[in-house]
Amino acid sequence: MKLSNWILVLILLVPMAAMAQLRATDLEDPSPISIPDGVDAEAVHDAIVDALFRRDWDVHSEETGNIVADLHVRDHWARIGITYDEDSVRIEYQDSENLHYDRQNGREIIHRNYLGWVDRLVTEIRRELRQASRNR
Repeated sequence: MKLSNWILVLILLVPMAAMAQLRATDLEDPSPISIPDGVDAEAVHDAIVDALFRRDWDVHSEETGNIVADLHVRDHWARIGITYDEDSVRIEYQDSENLHYDRQNGREIIHRNYLGWVDRLVTEIRRELRQASRNR
């Protein structure tokens, strides 16, 4: 390959890499979600599963107090761990593909769409928990 072709390739790749970085942001797990008074563990579990379903997440595995869920969007994939007890629900990033996850200078970064997907899931879990507290 000629030198001029290599230069052209570099000219095209550098902006693409920079654009990928612009879509990346700090990975921060959301704050714990408080459980309303009177909502039992079974209702919490059901609220989480219903919220996952409404937001197109798939339950990968589950056991008492712990659910692992996956989201597939086009060629992107994300996995989260959800732990819950009588006081709160906590969501933690576990793994992903094609979401530009990386550790840089002690920081974890990920595609900003991931944060949006998780934020919408948090909102849905809160809504389901409020509904569960009204139905008790």
